[in-house]
Amino acid sequence: MISKITSEPKVFNIDDGRHMAALYQFQPPLTPDDITLNLDQMVSSGMDTLIYIAGLVGGSVLYDSKVTQKIGDNVNKWIHPVYYRTSRNLQRLVSDGYDPLKLLCDRANENGLWFLASAWNTVTGGVREPYIWEGGNSDFAFDNPHLQVGEDKDPRSEHTDSTRFDFLHTEVREERFTLFKEILSAYETDGIVLNFTELVPLCKFSEVNSLSSVLTQWISRLRNVASKAESDQNRRKMIYAKVPSHPDACSMLGLEIKKWVSSKLVDGLICQSSLMPDPMDQHCDLKWIKSIASNSNCRILVGTSMEIGRHFSRVATPQMINATAANAYAEGADGFGFISGGSLINGWPWSDSTYGTIRVFGNPDILATSDKIYRARSIAKHPNTPNFSRYPQDGPIDWTPGSGIILPITLSEGKPVEIPIVVNENLQKWNKEERVEKVELNVRISGLEPDLNDISIQLNNHILPKEFLQLEDLTFRYLSGNLVAPYGFVYRYGLTSEYYPGIGRNFVTVTLKKRDPNIEPPFQIYDIDLTVKYKPHRNFNSDGLNY
Repeated sequence: MISKITSEPKVFNIDDGRHMAALYQFQPPLTPDDITLNLDQMVSSGMDTLIYIAGLVGGSVLYDSKVTQKIGDNVNKWIHPVYYRTSRNLQRLVSDGYDPLKLLCDRANENGLWFLASAWNTVTGGVREPYIWEGGNSDFAFDNPHLQVGEDKDPRSEHTDSTRFDFLHTEVREERFTLFKEILSAYETDGIVLNFTELVPLCKFSEVNSLSSVLTQWISRLRNVASKAESDQNRRKMIYAKVPSHPDACSMLGLEIKKWVSSKLVDGLICQSSLMPDPMDQHCDLKWIKSIASNSNCRILVGTSMEIGRHFSRVATPQMINATAANAYAEGADGFGFISGGSLINGWPWSDSTYGTIRVFGNPDILATSDKIYRARSIAKHPNTPNFSRYPQDGPIDWTPGSGIILPITLSEGKPVEIPIVVNENLQKWNKEERVEKVELNVRISGLEPDLNDISIQLNNHILPKEFLQLEDLTFRYLSGNLVAPYGFVYRYGLTSEYYPGIGRNFVTVTLKKRDPNIEPPFQIYDIDLTVKYKPHRNFNSDGLNY
């Protein structure tokens, strides 16, 4: 076996095996090389770990399992072409003698990449009609509605799926245990990832105290399985857990993370600040997690979603990813990666810009003077979906404790709104070396006309001078064939060194001092971002002569 390119998992991608992969996108029949394409793309990219979601949310799997059904095993008629294709691809591969999970393990081992497999910690139920066409539900999920969590009177339950199966039932725990045992023992994986940020809590909210010890005992059993598989296969078998980073969020879900770490039940934690899969969040506070892991060998990784949902960038730009990685390393993370189910910086298969981005964010030294865009957290809306409006809307409610503020926020006359933005740049150092080319603060406000309203914008309690300001009019504008939304203006400030943000948490304060009384829709802070652009050397600008 080729030794791994890194001594521990560091730069990872979570791949659901379908969306950014061959099962959805390639016409049947597939070859083994089609299945391993995502691993092949990672070789020499700077990314060292693939986390493969081998099981679907409904209980069926994407490999030749001996303990549960694969997609399509219990389906005779389809009404959706993509799921139909997925089943045809997988069923044909297996009939031709190929097991996708084994193909992935073998290719990862050949190329020295870490390969961790994952599945949902519980399943969702449903009725056979009209949902059978999805092919994701196993017979276990269909035939046991009495195992579902069901109606929950806790108001937080409106954010959850009532058809998820209740982990307090022995049958549910055993069904999932058998699946993870197979992934650990029957395949040459490097371990598993347990997902505690989706389909949670694994019971009713009122029962999480009972869940805690049950869940810890279940993980302990998996640790024993992993240890035996490690001995049998003469290879490491790691257990990682994807978890929220805030203690109150973990308590809300019944996660005894401190005990998991101290008892060495887990080898690593993949942290995120919110249970919402999007929008992109650039600040994952690791103080509590680091305090737990400080005297252990437990690895701390930070995961981010790629979604920003804007007109010209549905997913994060390389500069935004650089900023997110910089914040993660500044918090003390051992590594960084994507949790969206597949990386999609600029199309699939990977483009040159994808490789260029990955190469940078895995190396904190190179990252230090890479261009970045730091953002306040803002709802992701895509212009091709009905909820993307020309007019301002209320933002989502993130119910995760510790997840912080999310834009948009409505401005009220005379009431300052303070928005945090985390920036980890040593701008004063690089400015002394004349390496800073540009630092620019952008505040996008929907619905208003600047000449009819009085807006004050401060950065860290310093009012930004009007001579720094350049307005960008988006009230009604076509760009690349699209009507830009929402309507409004961007307040763009080119900052000089005395106004540079500090390292860590900064605050942008927006005050609507006087409001135009002749328009009714609300004015909202929609986006706040800070762009940092560097020179390779003093007097060496990125833009050369234009003639």
